[in-house]
Amino acid sequence: MRFTNHIFLLKHFYIMNKKLLLSFALAAAMAGCINDADVPSGNGDNPIPGAKGGNMEISFVVPNSSNGSRAASAEDSGVYEDGTAEEYKVSNVKLYLFDSSSKNLVTTLDVDQNELGISSKENSQEGQTIIYSCNKEIILEPGNYDILAVANGTQNLDIEKEIGQESTLLGQIDATTYGNGMITSVPGKGFIMSNRGSANLNIAVESPEKSDTRAHVRINLERAVAKLMVRNDSKEIYTLKNPKGVTYATVRLNNYKFINLANKFYTFRHVATLDAASETPSAPSSYSVEAGNFGNIADNNGYLIDPYFFDKTVAGATTSFTGGSFYTNHLSKQTDSNWSGLADAGKYVSMYCLENCMFRPVQNTVYTTGIMLKGTFTPEASQTIGTDGQPVEDPLVFKTLYYFNYKFYTTLAAVGEHGDANIDGLTEASSDADLAAKQITRFTKNEGNFSTFYNYWIKHLDNGDPTTMGVMEFGIVRNNIYSVNITSIKNLGPGTPDTKPDPDEYKAYLDVEFGVYPWIVRDQDADLE
Repeated sequence: MRFTNHIFLLKHFYIMNKKLLLSFALAAAMAGCINDADVPSGNGDNPIPGAKGGNMEISFVVPNSSNGSRAASAEDSGVYEDGTAEEYKVSNVKLYLFDSSSKNLVTTLDVDQNELGISSKENSQEGQTIIYSCNKEIILEPGNYDILAVANGTQNLDIEKEIGQESTLLGQIDATTYGNGMITSVPGKGFIMSNRGSANLNIAVESPEKSDTRAHVRINLERAVAKLMVRNDSKEIYTLKNPKGVTYATVRLNNYKFINLANKFYTFRHVATLDAASETPSAPSSYSVEAGNFGNIADNNGYLIDPYFFDKTVAGATTSFTGGSFYTNHLSKQTDSNWSGLADAGKYVSMYCLENCMFRPVQNTVYTTGIMLKGTFTPEASQTIGTDGQPVEDPLVFKTLYYFNYKFYTTLAAVGEHGDANIDGLTEASSDADLAAKQITRFTKNEGNFSTFYNYWIKHLDNGDPTTMGVMEFGIVRNNIYSVNITSIKNLGPGTPDTKPDPDEYKAYLDVEFGVYPWIVRDQDADLE
């Protein structure tokens, strides 16, 4: 089990004219379980040498490794992954300090890359942290403060002028930083990160003239993005067999694309506890720390809330929903084009995306982030039946094949005559949907190959029951890695991309090992069926 934790220390405090000159120990990082209980004692118990004077020391903390473990929940999978240097990179940090009573903005503090030093390691009872020392003198009046932090952001002075109240900043929606929804690599300055809105409140800063106690404040940063990974487990060619163990086809998975990618996010993570109902409730009139909207996801009926959460409804999950302003690369717009190539067996391909969650009854393929996979297949000659009812010599000489009950047929008429299928009302011109209604799949050769397609919908928390949808079972939460490991294919998929709305919890063609790591890992083994 591994956590990734990076801490940036801005040291040195002293007093001028009865004002507090702070040096903040800022820790920023990217991979780890972000839970108040996970915060290592770190420099709180063992202050960094050189952090002298003053009455406050602040650090952004993310564990690099852990000495404990937890059961899986919507908040934590119990499995952790080190981030890459690019993934935990911090180029700048902006601190917003609000008066704890009035919630008015008091001041903002900027820490740039030049003020961040070389990393060093520190061990504590809970595990290991990585510390980046940095010196910055900050004048601050003694008082009680709520502290919010954003790393790697782009300064927008017009927006910052509008932040008078803490609630304004907490409610901020970012629609531009990752506006295309498809984040193929780590930005040069690193990912946007922030702390929890409920984590660093009512921090007492007293003048050393009144107290020699220094407040040690730790600020956990989490990336605003999640990471999606997919691979073939140990092979690239899968053998498909009927219930009697007879091989009827081999499939090779070649291509993939991620679909239903959200394009907006809350700068500060939102959560809510919602009652059970058959339809998505109305959005709350406001979010607050007191209502528990900026902490952990509750174990019972707790949800991650993204900017479009309450717009995703059961009533809207139809073929008429084409992604709206919600999504990039929506399911409804998928065709046999714009594919990326899978890596060799055992190697992952990956990208990053934004949070995307929905109310339990609304976990539907038109909303859920997923992976569409494309494979080519070769029918077994002995299981490919010609018009005379006999196996053909070479299935690949035919342009079109019809699949029914684990066998292929060279014509639709042969399916009815030799496969005992009900083809009443069907013709060679019938639609794929009409054929599928009678369990017949048509495959048409394209560029010399027969293709088949699979959809896999990414799980956040598997409830272990394939017949019942669980709360937060499907979805994407920031600072998690969703690793999808394709272990087997159970059956052929359709001959064209499947874009129809369906509940996520359905019989899959794909066996998937899945996992989520903070840089919680949520592994998923996929069996394609």
